[in-house]
Amino acid sequence: MSVELYHRNIDALRRHLPPATVEKIDRPVAFPALVAEEGGGDINIDLGHTRLYAGGAAAYAAGQVARYLAKPSRLFVNPPPLDSDWVKGEKPFYEALIERFGPLPDPESGEPGVSPGVRPGALISFGVGLGLHIPLLLKSISVRDVFLAEQFPEFVSLSLRVTDWAAVIDGLEAAGGRLHLYLDASPIVLAARVFEGMRRHCALTMDGSYGLRHYASPVLDDAHRQFSEMLPTLGSSHGFVEDECLMLRNAVGVMRQDSIKVAPPQDFAPHAIPAIVVGSGPSLDGSIEEIRRLRDRALLISGGTALSALLGYGLKPDLHCEIENVEDIHTVIAGVAERYDISDIPLLCPLTVDPRIPPYFRRVVGFFREGLTPTLLFGGDVGPWNHAGPTVTNLAMRAAAWAGARRVYLFGVDMGTAEKEKHHSDASFYAWEAGSGDDAYWRSGANMDRFDIAVPGNFRDKVFTNKTFLFNKAFFSTFAAAHPGIAVSNCSDGARIDGTITCPPGELVLEPAGGDPRAVIESLIDALPATGKVLPASTRKSGLSAYAQDLAAWRHEALSVLEQSYGLDVAIERFQELVLQGDGPDAGNSRAASACYGGTTSLMLHYAFAHYRRLAGDEREAFDGFCRAALRDSIAWMGALTDAAIRDAEGGGVSAP
Repeated sequence: MSVELYHRNIDALRRHLPPATVEKIDRPVAFPALVAEEGGGDINIDLGHTRLYAGGAAAYAAGQVARYLAKPSRLFVNPPPLDSDWVKGEKPFYEALIERFGPLPDPESGEPGVSPGVRPGALISFGVGLGLHIPLLLKSISVRDVFLAEQFPEFVSLSLRVTDWAAVIDGLEAAGGRLHLYLDASPIVLAARVFEGMRRHCALTMDGSYGLRHYASPVLDDAHRQFSEMLPTLGSSHGFVEDECLMLRNAVGVMRQDSIKVAPPQDFAPHAIPAIVVGSGPSLDGSIEEIRRLRDRALLISGGTALSALLGYGLKPDLHCEIENVEDIHTVIAGVAERYDISDIPLLCPLTVDPRIPPYFRRVVGFFREGLTPTLLFGGDVGPWNHAGPTVTNLAMRAAAWAGARRVYLFGVDMGTAEKEKHHSDASFYAWEAGSGDDAYWRSGANMDRFDIAVPGNFRDKVFTNKTFLFNKAFFSTFAAAHPGIAVSNCSDGARIDGTITCPPGELVLEPAGGDPRAVIESLIDALPATGKVLPASTRKSGLSAYAQDLAAWRHEALSVLEQSYGLDVAIERFQELVLQGDGPDAGNSRAASACYGGTTSLMLHYAFAHYRRLAGDEREAFDGFCRAALRDSIAWMGALTDAAIRDAEGGGVSAP
């Protein structure tokens, strides 16, 4: 417990942690106290009513590590679902590797003791305590990064006096890795920070990663539960190059419509009128009369196909939201417009939607969606909206905050279902099309993945969801945690959303609005500038020219990595920053290039690393050479896509009719 160790640790941690995190742990701790165990030889943390470790910290750590190594909890990548719509242009890459080397080997093959091991990405520990378990684990396992989640900064501060964190950091740096520490009393925040950290720093190398809970507490137990619930989506794509190209074409086409208003990310001033956010989940049908009862007492905001359901029930929203760029959205809007007059409903959408959609609405508000290529190219002076995705109901909740509501009620935002075959409201566009003929596409929810993951329900013990909704559900929770001044109540009979208040629709009581909800939206739109005033054509043209050069530079750098003589696992680690630069806070064309290529490239490398790591040593050399050649072909394919997209964008993008 030397002063020298403390200062050496602090100096090392400053190299890896944000200053605000270091400030929380670099301070004296009066309570809880670091104490010696009776009989000497071990230490503990005195919590007042008890001690943290049964039998002492060193004995506890040694026992925990021995038990863990005998039966470690590991994270393994699954084979790509080649028949899924979510597997796009990267499919030939997977098929070539599988045809040549067979399916993804069993997870435990290629581990140390069978052949020379390839280091997996990470060790995750929910709970730090005195941290004595971390050096012990790293003596037996090899990883690139260590992720630590802790509720109490005081515990970490005490650990600086007894654990040699400087040696841990030196070892991680030698492997090209880092130590990541997340401190928070919210289980939602802790789970989200570890999840986001893994996706940011170990997106390509997560196969084989290790995870454990160091000690039990309500916060850490709940954080671990939430993180475990999100695990099926940990390897989800950061985007697809085809989508980025489409969104570039769309954005240029939308920005040519100078009447569209552009909204910066700042929320408007709070007011007393609450918001009802409506999705088109199956439970909407059972709660529609409650929405009708409350309609004049709140802003009514619809997301996606909820518009068709609300209009079918005779309710017109004050604001409608769309987010996707695909053809289906135009099909839906055109179909709804054939039945109902939607021209007087204000539309909120990212500037990347199909340019044919805005003309259906008289008043349109566009915004830059966080992390997308057009945002990084053109949105620097305006700024991106965060928490505005990934789905349209996430956007609708963000829209409620933008409009100044401080109480939000979710209806039909199910994120799952009690009946596995029922995916949307019976009044939604899906039911319209399915009822008009034998249209398997719409009856399937537009080829929606099956609901085969059981999760806790909002009003039931469990409901069933899929990876897409599981991923989206986590974003609702992080929104709630990031906006503590907004009370979010979940009135949907679907999946439980951590961070929201469960509220049966029949029990909801709202006071009179004290004003016209529609007038609130109209006044906000009046205050916004049009696209032509924010993003003149000259700005767009110069941005595209520089972007083309940066795309070429990205491809050149990627090919240079593949030409180096180090092993494929090292090459993939070198790609880590290259493919994820677009996640950074500083916008620019080079980051736009990474955002464009990074998602598809990371999916391919994510799989390649897992396959390579699990092969026996004598098989890796052949896989290495074949995989590099397949990646070169994929980079050439992506280059052809982006070259065509830029030519189209320079010609005006996709135009509205």
